[in-house]
Amino acid sequence: MDQTINAAYPFDIDPETRLPALLKRPVIIDVSSFLPGTFLTLAVKDISDRAVVEWVEDYFVDVLGCERGELAIDTRIEHL
Repeated sequence: MDQTINAAYPFDIDPETRLPALLKRPVIIDVSSFLPGTFLTLAVKDISDRAVVEWVEDYFVDVLGCERGELAIDTRIEHL
């Protein structure tokens, strides 16, 4: 959806409690929805902002346990 990020969220804890530093970054507006242990949807200010890519990389490392520098992120922006 326009101006959103939808990502896997493997925790039962509310993301605002679990990820305060990531969620307070200027590129993030708020948590639109989440389902514990399943997904997280965030509203972002400008999906084309380079800071979104940096945020996604940090999410993969900090939340999903990926190794920085050893992951490839492929993005797709769809206009509906």
